[in-house]
Amino acid sequence: MPDSAARLFVVACKDCRRTLVTVERLGDQSIAVVTDHLRACAASEPLGEAPMLGEIMNRVSVRGKV
Repeated sequence: MPDSAARLFVVACKDCRRTLVTVERLGDQSIAVVTDHLRACAASEPLGEAPMLGEIMNRVSVRGKV
């Protein structure tokens, strides 16, 4: 069985490069954290009231935690 740390993903803002969450999978709570950050960080490119997941994911980078 793989080490649990190998299944973690780091989600960072593409604009300011800040790490937003480190998770095994993106759920409602982590998506809310990311969305709140994107609204504050990139106010010049506002997200809609209920943005599609693809719109959110286009503004972040996701990588496996090493």
